[in-house]
Amino acid sequence: MLFRSQEALDALPTKAWGVAIGLPLGCLVLAATRSGEYERAAHLLAKPVPGGMLDSRWGLHYQYARGQYYLATHHYHAALADFRSCGELMRGWNLDSAGIVPWRTSAAEAWLRLGNTDQARLLLSDQLARPGVDGSRVRGASLRLLAAISAPATRLQLLAEALDIFESCGDRYEQARVLADFSRAYNL
Repeated sequence: MLFRSQEALDALPTKAWGVAIGLPLGCLVLAATRSGEYERAAHLLAKPVPGGMLDSRWGLHYQYARGQYYLATHHYHAALADFRSCGELMRGWNLDSAGIVPWRTSAAEAWLRLGNTDQARLLLSDQLARPGVDGSRVRGASLRLLAAISAPATRLQLLAEALDIFESCGDRYEQARVLADFSRAYNL
């Protein structure tokens, strides 16, 4: 993801991208964040973006990635604001699909970090009830987060299902997160 996004940005001058720069730039920010390269992600987020980008389909990817950066750097309220903004835009456009950006799952994670398990549970339940989630990465991520607020007996079952999903789709980043949660669950 990192290499292809950088390659895409190198292929055209920044101005030529217009609002569509939100997609490759968002991918770069997300890749840097998930790699723990927070300085690089911050540098990318400091770059000026075209006016109107955040209100575009492409801006969703940028805003979602920025929310992930804020989540990773413990700015939970800012992360929540970005995820909720994605949701508002998507609902307003009748494009509210986790296949574009899984804002509910990420907002639930922000609520969990803020200590509000009720809000997190509502968002996760809503996400899991939506069509097209079965067997997807979004379902796996939702189950992993739901496990964090579930009874110990249920927690292991939810984590096992999440791990199966991530293994079947080859998502090693999320597999690692689930395995870390398994470790914490067994050490309680």
